[in-house]
Amino acid sequence: MRITSKVLVMDMLAVYWGLCGGLVRGENELAMCSLEPPVMLPDGTEFQTWEQPLRFERTYHVDGSNPNASDANPGTSDRPFATINRAAQVLQPGERVVVAAGVYREWARPERGGHDREH
Repeated sequence: MRITSKVLVMDMLAVYWGLCGGLVRGENELAMCSLEPPVMLPDGTEFQTWEQPLRFERTYHVDGSNPNASDANPGTSDRPFATINRAAQVLQPGERVVVAAGVYREWARPERGGHDREH
């Protein structure tokens, strides 16, 4: 079971909730997540959080200054797209685009929008 809202109210207390994957262990106990790589506190204990890093199904890369960049490429870091618009055309919900520094004089027209594959 997943919580889709960002706020979970427990005992009249609003608690910010990430996507940790768990609900409530005990009556008032939240599931905690470790960071990757683990972060140690000064007392030697591991820091844990309710937040979980964002996860993407796929990452596309755009690097207009890379001599190997082409919109015919698959958009990987080794074979990036040349334009942001190409990435906007293939991008699906749950995926992301990493755009390298540079000047991109273009008009990007996303093929789709929304939060899931159905919208």
